[in-house]
Amino acid sequence: MAHDIVSRAEAGATDPIDVLRMGTRLWLDSCLDPEVRRIVLLDAPSVLGFDEWREIVARHSLGLLAAGLEGAMDAGAIARQSVMALTHVITGALDAAALYVARGGGSAGRPQGDGPGARAARRDVAPVVALGVGSA
Repeated sequence: MAHDIVSRAEAGATDPIDVLRMGTRLWLDSCLDPEVRRIVLLDAPSVLGFDEWREIVARHSLGLLAAGLEGAMDAGAIARQSVMALTHVITGALDAAALYVARGGGSAGRPQGDGPGARAARRDVAPVVALGVGSA
């Protein structure tokens, strides 16, 4: 899924910040898919355990995000800094936003379910995520 999001985000884009923004939008939009929501975001951490789930996330998406951030640094679009530290901070924020959407804006113990709650939560996180990555 991560490679598909990157391919779609890079399609026709030349600005590394635009690629990061589009990737963010596509990831959050994918959280509206009931299968992604249930399997990837809600069940996987419980079934696999948080550490194993994070290892899978790292294996499939951390390197892709790091490469995008490195490209943005090389282009002068963001200040040069520790790529891995920034990657982990952004991944944490995006994971939290994804879980918020997946739970329909509810808490871990009281998710609000599918459909309207998830779509409303997706709309709600857009301006918040935009503070860090750009328009989401």
